[in-house]
Amino acid sequence: LSRCHRISENAFGILGNRWRVFRSRIALSPEKVSILVLGAITLHNYLRSNSTAGKIYMPEDLFDHEDPAVTGKFIQGNWHSDEECIYWQDLPPCTAHNSTFQAKEIRKEFTEYFMMEGALSWQ
Repeated sequence: LSRCHRISENAFGILGNRWRVFRSRIALSPEKVSILVLGAITLHNYLRSNSTAGKIYMPEDLFDHEDPAVTGKFIQGNWHSDEECIYWQDLPPCTAHNSTFQAKEIRKEFTEYFMMEGALSWQ
């Protein structure tokens, strides 16, 4: 994995690992979900900034890292082993890239609508 990919995987994985609300669908409006996410991240940052609480909240082996003794050897963090969090793991690649005929027709109708009668001058 690239470093950027690993960092984002760690961020979302740790968030789901530490805050159980992110382990399933959230039945709230998008605005409420934004507040929930900001609150969780604020608490996350606060707990990390406190040295005593931070060591309990996020032990060093929690996140993915590279072994300093062996250049580039990837070591998975413990957040991967949380059985309830297996959906954070990579999904297998999808090989089907073809849309159905009906999906293509709907897309065509939307395109025509937004380019003609549904067009907005400011877009």
